[in-house]
Amino acid sequence: MKPKDIMIEASKAVKSKNLILAVELYNELLNKFPNHSGARSGLKKIKRITSPYTNGISQTELNEAVSALQIGSFQKAIDLAKKLILKDPNIAIIYNIIGISYVNLQTPEKAILNFTTALRLEKNYNEARGNLGSALLLIGNVDEAIVQIEQALKENPRNSMAWNSLGNAKDQKLQYQDALLAFRKAIEITPNYINAYNSLGVLLNKLNDKDEADKVFKKGLSLSPNDTDLLINYGYLLGEQGKLTDAIDNISKGLQSNQYPIDAKHRLGNLKSNNGDIKGAIALIEEAINEDPSLSEAYRSLSLIYKFKKSDKLIETMKKRLMDSSATTYDHAHLGFALGKSLHDIKKYDEAFEAYKIGNRARRSELNYDSKEHSASIEKIKLIYSENKQTIIDKRVENTVPIFIVGMNRSGTTLVEQILSSHSYVTGAGELPNINNAGLDNLKKNGDWTSSELLNTSLKYSNILNEISNKTKFVTDKLPVNFKWIGLIKKLYPDAKIIHVIRDPMDTCLSNYRNYFTATGNAYAYNQEELARFFLDYRNLMDFWYNMFPNQIYACDYNFLTLNQETETRSLLNYCDLNWEPQVLKFETNKRVVKTASVAQVREGIYRTSIGGWEHYKNHLVSLHSVLQEGNAFRQWDKTKFA
Repeated sequence: MKPKDIMIEASKAVKSKNLILAVELYNELLNKFPNHSGARSGLKKIKRITSPYTNGISQTELNEAVSALQIGSFQKAIDLAKKLILKDPNIAIIYNIIGISYVNLQTPEKAILNFTTALRLEKNYNEARGNLGSALLLIGNVDEAIVQIEQALKENPRNSMAWNSLGNAKDQKLQYQDALLAFRKAIEITPNYINAYNSLGVLLNKLNDKDEADKVFKKGLSLSPNDTDLLINYGYLLGEQGKLTDAIDNISKGLQSNQYPIDAKHRLGNLKSNNGDIKGAIALIEEAINEDPSLSEAYRSLSLIYKFKKSDKLIETMKKRLMDSSATTYDHAHLGFALGKSLHDIKKYDEAFEAYKIGNRARRSELNYDSKEHSASIEKIKLIYSENKQTIIDKRVENTVPIFIVGMNRSGTTLVEQILSSHSYVTGAGELPNINNAGLDNLKKNGDWTSSELLNTSLKYSNILNEISNKTKFVTDKLPVNFKWIGLIKKLYPDAKIIHVIRDPMDTCLSNYRNYFTATGNAYAYNQEELARFFLDYRNLMDFWYNMFPNQIYACDYNFLTLNQETETRSLLNYCDLNWEPQVLKFETNKRVVKTASVAQVREGIYRTSIGGWEHYKNHLVSLHSVLQEGNAFRQWDKTKFA
C-alpha cells in the first residue's frame, strides 16, 4: 500500500478501537519513512488514548511476556506483548519478543516487521538485528540476511545465535566451509547450543562426512536427549548408513513432539518400507498426506508400496492436484509418477501413460544429460580396457568375496540379490557406489591405472565389504551401472563372480520410464529416445565384455528366472560356488534392507505379470521401439560366450 493508504487504514483502525492494528500500520510506515509526521502523531494519539488507564509498563508485565516466550507459549507472548505496546509503543524489546514469537509460529513476514521496528527504535539493538537476519533467511532473502547478520556480529562477535544463522545462510549460498566455521563458532561460544549442533550435523551429513556428523548428533543428544530436530535428523543419518532399526527408533521418538518437520512421517514411512514393514509404512505415509496434502513426494512413495483400487479417493485427489494451475515442477514430477502407477494398477493404461509423460517431462527438465557424450564414454571405456592385460597388484587374501550383479536398471538385479542374500553364506550390500566412482574418476584421467591405484581401490572396497559382510563369505553389490566397469572389476578381482541380468528390451525400458529415480545419474530414463540410446550403449558394451571375458560372466535371464524359479536359482548358486539351501526359494521372507524402487515387489515373491507388460502401452512407445529396432537391440545374445 501507498503511505496515504496506510494512514487511511490506520485511522479506520483507531476509530474502530482496533488500536493494536493501528500501531502495526503506523510502525510499518515509520520503518519505511522514519520521519513520517502523520505516523508519529498517530502513535502519540494512541498513547494519549491509553495512558489515562495505565501507569506505564511494569517489569512484572514485561517478565510475564518473556516467560511465555521462553516456555514456548508463543501466541500468549504475542498477546501479552501487544497489550504492552498500547501502554507504550516505543519500547524496542517488546517488538523483539513479538518477532521471535512469530518466527517460531512460522510467520517470518510479521516477524520482520517487528524486528525492523525494534531496530528503528534502538538502532544498536544487536539481538534484534541478528533476529532480523534469521527471519529474512526464512523468506529466502539470503543476501540481505547475510548483511544483517554480519553487521550484528561486528557489533557483538559473541552472538552465538547470529553465528548459527550465518551458517545457515552460507549453507544456502553453497559456501559450505564458511558455514561449517560459523556453526562451530556458535558452539564454541555457547557449548550447549542445541540448534547449532543440529545445523552442523545436518551439513556434515550433506557433505558425506557421516562419521563426524554422527559424533555431532550424539554430542547434541547427550545435552538434550529429547530434542525433536536432533532425533529426527540423526535418524535420517542412521537410515542412510543402513542402520534402519536405530533410525526408526530415533525418528519415532522425535515424532512424539507436536512440532516435528512436516516430512518426517513420510520419511519414517520410507524407512519402515525399506525394513520390510510395508503395512506400517503405508499407514505413516497416508498420515503424512492427510496432514499435508501438498507433500507430492509422499504420494509417489505410497504408490511404490501400495496397490491402488478403483475405489481409492486418492486417485482423484492426485488428478486434481496434478492439473492445478499452481502445480510446480516438483508436483508434476512426483504426482505424475504416482498417478501413473495408480492408474496402471486399475488397468487404465492410456490415462496412466499421460500421467507418466507429465512426470517424465518434469523430472527430465531438472537434470542434465547428453546421449552423444554418453555413447562416446562407452567407446572410451572399450578403448581403455580393450587389452586384457593382467595388472599384478600385491594384495592380501580377501576375507570377503564380492558378487557383482549388473545390467540395466529395472532388469531384475534387486530380485537376484534378494535370492542370493537369502543364502546363509551371502550378505546383500545393495547398491555400493565405490566401483562406479572409481571407474568414473579414472575415466576422467584417460584410464591409465597404476598398480598402486588399483591396490588402493581394491583395499578400500574390500574393507567396506568386510564391514558389511556380517562374517559371511560373500557380499553382493547390485549397482546395475557397474556393467560399465567389468574390465575394472576383472583387474581388481580376477576371479570375481559377475552376474548379468538380462530382460526383454521393451519391458526393461518401459519399467525405467515408469519410475522416478532419486539418483540424478539416470536422466536418460525420462525420454524415450534417450532411454533407447542408453539401452543400445549398454548392449554394445556388454557384447564387448562377453567377447573379452568369454564364459566368465553369468547371464541370468529375468523371464526364465520368473518362469523356472528353482532351475535358474540352482544354476545361479552353482556359478557362485554356493551349495543348495531351500530358503533361497522363499526370498520374500528375507528381512534385509531394500532401498530401490523394487522394495514392494521383492516382498511379494516371484510374479510374472510384468513379462510382456509393455504391450499395454504399445501405441505410446513407438519412438522407443523404433530407436531400439534401428539399433538391432532385439537380436539374440551370443549364448556361447555365457558362463
